[in-house]
Amino acid sequence: MNACNALLNYGKTQALSLSGAQHPTWQTFLQDHGITHWHDKTAPDPLIYLGYAICSSPFQCASHAQTIIANLKKQCQIYTARSLTYRGKVTIMNSLIYSKLWHMIRLFSFSQSEFHQLQQIAASFINNNAKITRLSFDTLILPRKQGGLQLIDPQQQAHALQWRWLHFLLHPTQPSPTHMPSIPIIRFTLNHILTTPQYPTYHWSLLFPTCRPVIPRAYGPIVNLLRASDTINNTFHYTSTDILTCLQLPLIELLLPSTPPSHPLHATFTPPAIILQHNKTSRQLRGSDIFYFNNTTLHLELHQSTIHLPHRNLSKKIIHLIQLNQLLLHNFVLFNFLPLVPRTISSCNSNIYNINPLSSFLISKISTYFIPDFFSFIVSSPTTTGFKSLPSFNKAPPPPPIISPSKWQQFWRLRIPINARNTWYRIIHRKITTKQRLHEIQPDIFTPYCQLCRPRRYSRHAHPPTETNQHFLFSCPKKILVWTTAIVNYIDPSFAHFSFLHFSDILKLNSSITQSNTVPFPQLSTYQVFACILQAIWVAHYRVVFDNIPFVPLTIISHIHKALTKLQYEETLHTII
Repeated sequence: MNACNALLNYGKTQALSLSGAQHPTWQTFLQDHGITHWHDKTAPDPLIYLGYAICSSPFQCASHAQTIIANLKKQCQIYTARSLTYRGKVTIMNSLIYSKLWHMIRLFSFSQSEFHQLQQIAASFINNNAKITRLSFDTLILPRKQGGLQLIDPQQQAHALQWRWLHFLLHPTQPSPTHMPSIPIIRFTLNHILTTPQYPTYHWSLLFPTCRPVIPRAYGPIVNLLRASDTINNTFHYTSTDILTCLQLPLIELLLPSTPPSHPLHATFTPPAIILQHNKTSRQLRGSDIFYFNNTTLHLELHQSTIHLPHRNLSKKIIHLIQLNQLLLHNFVLFNFLPLVPRTISSCNSNIYNINPLSSFLISKISTYFIPDFFSFIVSSPTTTGFKSLPSFNKAPPPPPIISPSKWQQFWRLRIPINARNTWYRIIHRKITTKQRLHEIQPDIFTPYCQLCRPRRYSRHAHPPTETNQHFLFSCPKKILVWTTAIVNYIDPSFAHFSFLHFSDILKLNSSITQSNTVPFPQLSTYQVFACILQAIWVAHYRVVFDNIPFVPLTIISHIHKALTKLQYEETLHTII
């Protein structure tokens, strides 16, 4: 084999203290050999290697996180100068700005507050730093068919990126793939850091949060794996285990955290976290503090007497709550309460620890759903898509839909001017800056009255109409004139009774109004004409507010005609192509 002729550049070489300690002896030795760059926990910033931050202290972690956040803010400021639609901004955020995170976030651990900052950077960029009419981050990350913009949540993506390793670490039987030689090393590392005498393999920590030791933030990759595991909803409804595991597990892991609506006790159920919130000692209890194994009947029984137990009063109280059905045990625990069920004695008395009793939990953890008829789990794939198909523990139910998913899909398919789509989208979500809303927020600065309706001859005590959402969009006399004229001219000459109810139906894509064949631009749909009218009125309104340009209905009708002409040319070109 030919030797490499490359020489090591000692002047650019950096020495890293793996423990973070200073090691003066090593520093002196390295300096004598020309290596003067030394990195340990006293350095203000982490060492960057191949794009990954190697942190030796919590301060370095926090410093690196703030550097990343500052860089993302700079990137957003660069793109803010461009006139982009909501979807255009989301595309830039997902594919350009956030993409700088995906490489390093696999190994670097952000805190919850730092993740919140990353989320708000995106929300501020998409909302153009608006405060009053701000679309919430929870709305932005929803699928487009649910009224969102499909923005990637950096926290969820960070968890999903761990699934490539976590899937194989959790799978109880699948061997490590040959193309991932790091899996055995990660298994060894997890066993070294996460095991305790009570829970001798890392699987306990991945399955049950109360079984794990305290992990410092400096162990970023380990923290990321644990967080990703915690986001998966542990229903454990169809799992099973042996008696020894039930006795060994912490009490909180044996109790149902929630119940489905179909559960007979759902109406009276209270989560154990609320019932036991004032009993901090309950976190120290294990299954053996509540029940014991009956050697005669080979099943679990609740303790009749708690005098001999370490926390006898608390154990007695919890046993009483279980008997009253105020605390509910998991199915895998209740099964072991059944008497006269054949059980192997070794599974009850063995001191040999292995993951066989946890296999059912592990398979459940990596499965998308369960098929009761075949009593089998459907295991997800080891990809980010596979992770996002898993039941999420912290996933909040989607808000009530403003319009149906099919209507949202129809909305996104409409061929309308891009600015008109932005405006329409804001109005559907009721993100409108009316004078009434401004007055509610800052009553000393803003009045609630319509600026367009303010006549020159008002008595001292008279006021113009209040600018509500309906008045802002439609009911203002000058705007009604524009709507009526435009509808008659461009949709149907006989439709002179256009009302706010008709407006709302078109806005939510529920209208049955069709265009007459006698109007100009017959190729355009009712929704396309509506979008152009809506945008023209919107622009004219804010020209009054910001530029003091009068709201003249005839001028606005002229702008509508120009917009429709341009849109018809685009439609014709689209047909030719």
